[in-house]
Amino acid sequence: AKIIHAIKVHDHVKIVECFHNLGFEVLNPEDTENIEKMVLAMFDTQGTKEININPFSEDSLINANPVTNIPSDMYFILRAVQMFRGLASKVGVDFSIADAWGPYADKVLKTYGMELTPITSSVASN
Repeated sequence: AKIIHAIKVHDHVKIVECFHNLGFEVLNPEDTENIEKMVLAMFDTQGTKEININPFSEDSLINANPVTNIPSDMYFILRAVQMFRGLASKVGVDFSIADAWGPYADKVLKTYGMELTPITSSVASN
């Protein structure tokens, strides 16, 4: 829920923090720019056209900073996102699954008493 909220409010620092807190590991954990792009490619279906995730391409994001550990409980979530991306692309719909999940993520965070980051001009402009 935290990572979806961070994506929704464009909180670049929280996106990377949540990625690590979920148990993902990458070859270079200091490469926050590529980690953020990876998170968007993994957890959203929109805004990833400019991100090259083709594993056979030399300039692929996957090759720039390889993921060395994916938590086993994330496989089905990530697979579902990829299927939604494929369906949305095939039917020509510009759809953000992170936006669709956003209200549910916020509800879970509120239920557990966690503070929600509002969308601010400083966060949105980063």
